[in-house]
Amino acid sequence: MPAQPHLDDDEFLNVPTDPSAIDPASNALLILLQGNRRFLTGRPIHHHDVVAARRWATAQHPFGMVISCVDSRVPVEAVFDQDFGSLLVARSAGHVLDQALRASVEFGVVDLKVPLLMVLGHDRCGAITAVVDAVRQGRRLEGAKAYLAEVIGPSVSVDGDDPYAATMVAHVAATVRALRELPTVRQAQERGGLRVVGARYEITTGRVRLLSL
Repeated sequence: MPAQPHLDDDEFLNVPTDPSAIDPASNALLILLQGNRRFLTGRPIHHHDVVAARRWATAQHPFGMVISCVDSRVPVEAVFDQDFGSLLVARSAGHVLDQALRASVEFGVVDLKVPLLMVLGHDRCGAITAVVDAVRQGRRLEGAKAYLAEVIGPSVSVDGDDPYAATMVAHVAATVRALRELPTVRQAQERGGLRVVGARYEITTGRVRLLSL
């Protein structure tokens, strides 16, 4: 698999910005990409102050959900320049879709009716690196980390110039497929109210790129 099968998200950003002109899932994706461009250019509009926190204290109406890694260098709300109450964020090492994340997705899709699920992988992921290295060296990960190898292992690539990037992209694709097969997600997709996408965060540039999956 190519390490960077990216969509032309710059072209996507040229769609009409009137929410009534596009479906809710596409509008949610547009909001995320526009927020990332603000983040990239150093012009964020949300600063996560206590006034904003109080404004959303009694209710939440998120427009999307991001499933991401626990890596401290990938603060999702900052990367997409989103305020309190805007995004559901579920995180695990290597965005592994464990039972807690599955329940979180069900909460987002069924209870909060988010129209968009995004799986956000990232470069230089520690979980991906650990699993790839273990496979290349023919050894097993110990303790609870063995579960990461169980889930990420089928996506491991040991060929090419950057097996870590290739594995990350393949694992994002596998997570997207797994999400689409969850009963609640499948039902929401069949009704036409939900979209599941994959993306890659470039940790050295701050840019999010959509993946062609």
